[in-house]
Amino acid sequence: MPDLITIQGATSAMRGLSDIPTLEIIDESAKQLEDDQVIVAAFADDAAKAEAQSRGLTVTLIKTEAQYEADKQAAFAAINDVPLDFGGIV
Repeated sequence: MPDLITIQGATSAMRGLSDIPTLEIIDESAKQLEDDQVIVAAFADDAAKAEAQSRGLTVTLIKTEAQYEADKQAAFAAINDVPLDFGGIV
Protein backbone atom coordinates (compact mmCIF):
# COMPACT_ATOMS: atom_id res chain seq x y z
CA MET A 1 0.00 0.00 0.00
CA PRO A 2 1.40 3.44 -0.88
CA ASP A 3 1.81 6.42 1.46
CA LEU A 4 -1.17 8.11 3.08
CA ILE A 5 -1.30 11.77 2.00
CA THR A 6 -3.56 14.76 1.69
CA ILE A 7 -3.97 16.70 -1.52
CA GLN A 8 -5.21 20.26 -1.49
CA GLY A 9 -5.96 22.73 -4.22
CA ALA A 10 -8.49 24.45 -6.42
CA THR A 11 -11.64 22.51 -7.20
CA SER A 12 -10.92 22.65 -10.94
CA ALA A 13 -7.45 21.12 -10.49
CA MET A 14 -8.79 18.38 -8.20
CA ARG A 15 -11.33 17.14 -10.76
CA GLY A 16 -8.76 15.32 -12.87
CA LEU A 17 -7.15 13.35 -10.05
CA SER A 18 -9.00 10.17 -10.99
CA ASP A 19 -6.82 10.06 -14.12
CA ILE A 20 -3.77 9.18 -12.01
CA PRO A 21 -3.67 5.36 -11.99
CA THR A 22 -1.64 4.89 -8.79
CA LEU A 23 -3.70 7.35 -6.72
CA GLU A 24 -6.47 5.95 -4.52
CA ILE A 25 -8.63 8.82 -3.27
CA ILE A 26 -10.57 8.30 -0.05
CA ASP A 27 -13.82 9.86 -1.26
CA GLU A 28 -15.42 10.27 2.15
CA SER A 29 -12.49 12.43 3.27
CA ALA A 30 -13.13 15.21 0.71
CA LYS A 31 -13.83 18.55 2.29
CA GLN A 32 -14.64 21.92 0.72
CA LEU A 33 -12.50 24.69 2.21
CA GLU A 34 -12.70 28.44 1.73
CA ASP A 35 -11.77 30.20 -1.51
CA ASP A 36 -12.65 27.32 -3.86
CA GLN A 37 -10.13 25.00 -2.18
CA VAL A 38 -10.69 21.28 -1.61
CA ILE A 39 -8.72 18.83 0.52
CA VAL A 40 -8.84 15.06 0.24
CA ALA A 41 -6.94 12.12 1.72
CA ALA A 42 -5.47 9.49 -0.58
CA PHE A 43 -3.01 6.66 -0.90
CA ALA A 44 -0.31 7.43 -3.45
CA ASP A 45 3.05 6.23 -4.67
CA ASP A 46 5.86 8.62 -5.56
CA ALA A 47 4.73 8.94 -9.19
CA ALA A 48 1.17 9.87 -8.16
CA LYS A 49 2.44 12.44 -5.65
CA ALA A 50 4.70 13.99 -8.29
CA GLU A 51 1.84 14.10 -10.81
CA ALA A 52 -0.49 15.83 -8.32
CA GLN A 53 2.23 18.38 -7.50
CA SER A 54 2.85 19.01 -11.21
CA ARG A 55 -0.82 20.03 -11.45
CA GLY A 56 -0.23 22.76 -8.88
CA LEU A 57 -1.73 20.83 -5.96
CA THR A 58 -0.25 20.69 -2.47
CA VAL A 59 0.67 17.18 -1.33
CA THR A 60 1.27 16.56 2.38
CA LEU A 61 2.57 13.27 3.75
CA ILE A 62 0.46 11.93 6.64
CA LYS A 63 2.02 8.48 7.06
CA THR A 64 4.51 6.50 5.06
CA GLU A 65 3.49 3.04 3.92
CA ALA A 66 5.65 1.54 6.69
CA GLN A 67 4.09 3.75 9.39
CA TYR A 68 0.58 2.94 8.17
CA GLU A 69 1.28 -0.81 8.16
CA ALA A 70 2.83 -0.66 11.65
CA ASP A 71 -0.23 1.19 12.99
CA LYS A 72 -2.55 -1.30 11.32
CA GLN A 73 -0.64 -4.27 12.77
CA ALA A 74 -0.69 -2.69 16.24
CA ALA A 75 -4.46 -2.20 15.97
CA PHE A 76 -4.98 -5.81 14.90
CA ALA A 77 -2.75 -7.02 17.74
CA ALA A 78 -4.77 -4.98 20.24
CA ILE A 79 -8.00 -6.47 18.92
CA ASN A 80 -6.55 -9.99 19.12
CA ASP A 81 -5.54 -9.40 22.76
CA VAL A 82 -9.16 -8.73 23.77
CA PRO A 83 -10.88 -11.89 24.99
CA LEU A 84 -14.11 -12.73 23.23
CA ASP A 85 -17.24 -12.82 25.36
CA PHE A 86 -20.36 -13.62 23.44
CA GLY A 87 -22.50 -13.66 26.60
CA GLY A 88 -23.50 -17.28 26.19
CA ILE A 89 -24.56 -16.88 22.56
CA VAL A 90 -21.96 -19.34 21.30
